[in-house]
Amino acid sequence: MEHPYLTATVCFTMGIYLIWINARQLRLNIYLRANGILTSAVITEARLTRERDAFISHFKATYQDPHHRLHEANFSAKDSNEEFLYLVGGEIHVYYDPLRPENCALATDVKSTGAYYALVFGAAAITYVAYMIWEVLKQG
Repeated sequence: MEHPYLTATVCFTMGIYLIWINARQLRLNIYLRANGILTSAVITEARLTRERDAFISHFKATYQDPHHRLHEANFSAKDSNEEFLYLVGGEIHVYYDPLRPENCALATDVKSTGAYYALVFGAAAITYVAYMIWEVLKQG
C-alpha cells in the first residue's frame, strides 16, 4: 500500500457517512411504516437528470393531511430508461408523520431494503479501516 493513511481516511469517512445517512433514513422508514399515514400526492414539478447510466427524477409533490392542510415535499427517485415514471400531474403514494406532516417519504422507499445494504457497506468500509490500521501497527 502506497498511502495507507489516505486510503484509511477515505474509507473511514465514506463508511461513517453511509452509516449516518442511511441509519437516519432507516429510522424514519421504520417509524413511518408503524405510525405513518399513507396518502396520495400530486407531482407539481419534475425534472430528470442522468447520473452515470441511470436516470434520476427530482420532483416536488403536494399532499393533504386530514385537516385539509397542503404540504409540499421534494423527492428523488430512480426513473426508467424507457419512459418517465414521474410526470407533472402524476400521482404518487407517500407516507407522512401525523404529528409532523412535513416528515414524509415515498411509499416505495419506506418499503425498500436499500438502506440495510448501505449500512452493511458502511460497516464493511469501517472494518476495512480497522484491518488496515492493524496491519500498519503490526509492521512497526
